[in-house]
Amino acid sequence: AQALLDALPKSDDVARVEIAGPGFINFHLAPSAYQREAASVLKEGADYGHNLSGNGRTVGVEYVSANPTGPLHVGHGRAAAIGDCLARLLEVTGWNAKREVYYNDAGVQIENLALSTQARAKGLKPDDAGWPEAGYRGDYIEDVAKAYLAGATVELEGHSVVGERDPDNL
Repeated sequence: AQALLDALPKSDDVARVEIAGPGFINFHLAPSAYQREAASVLKEGADYGHNLSGNGRTVGVEYVSANPTGPLHVGHGRAAAIGDCLARLLEVTGWNAKREVYYNDAGVQIENLALSTQARAKGLKPDDAGWPEAGYRGDYIEDVAKAYLAGATVELEGHSVVGERDPDNL
């Protein structure tokens, strides 16, 4: 940390710098730096922070890959917020930000979900013989199988999907 600080140029905008433990350096700005920046904010208004440094180049920002075959968690929401914020920052600095939000609602993952649920509905557990090779092992699969066997109803895009209670017809 000290070698890094020694290599940095001096600046009147920095009042002091301190090493704050392994991996951390704290920079304290001088009051004049805050005052100058506040004046810029007031002068530029809604255009504050905007620039053309991206030169209209395109950048892809891929975020949120919520997998419908598993439970959602706080990380999915956090990734959505961070990804969108990054894309917005890129846009106001002259980039053409292309957002890519992925979700998988068909194909191999859904087939593996169905096979895993069917195996659980038939009483199999992930380490039992007959468990699908690419089957999902999470405890939530047991919950899905129980709901299916109980005839639970799920509302989806104006349609009702009802568990048929038959593990052979999943």
